[in-house]
Amino acid sequence: MGNLLITGVISKAAEFNAIEFYALGDGDAYSDYFLLQQGGVPQSGTNQGFSLDGGTNTPIVKGTFWRITDDAAAFSAYFGEPADYVTNNLSLFFGTNIVDLIDNNGLLDRYGEIGTNSWNYGDGWAYRNDGFDTGNDGAFVETNWSINQDLVALCTINDTCDCRFPLGTYNPTGTAEPPVCSPSR
Repeated sequence: MGNLLITGVISKAAEFNAIEFYALGDGDAYSDYFLLQQGGVPQSGTNQGFSLDGGTNTPIVKGTFWRITDDAAAFSAYFGEPADYVTNNLSLFFGTNIVDLIDNNGLLDRYGEIGTNSWNYGDGWAYRNDGFDTGNDGAFVETNWSINQDLVALCTINDTCDCRFPLGTYNPTGTAEPPVCSPSR
């Protein structure tokens, strides 16, 4: 198990995509971790992995969140705070893609499952439920997530959205039920 896990994914149509990570421990750098995208629409197959900080070797600090996006201005306008890293590599994430977190030892965490689409979050988001702090070694467990589809398209800022993305609320030892709203499936 690595020092990071995926805690949230959001796709706001043509505006921005973002992924949030939580640091379970210290000692690594964000550049030691990579994301892969698998499947989804309109792309299929797997992209090349990309670093979570562009190779700047930003140290991981236990208990903190790290957020990446494909559009800094749109992310800041929606959440009222900046993302930690901006990369065009997220522009192909549409809420229908499997997201793999890997390091040099292999797959650490995954959001999504090949062969199903109940976990899709297009124009919405998914957030890891509190207490599931070990990652999943590639075995996605949908019940560990609150999945909200088609709920952010008309929102202009997160704080006034009926289904707010719970930015920075994940607690690895907590017992909270699915955050903010129930799945829309």
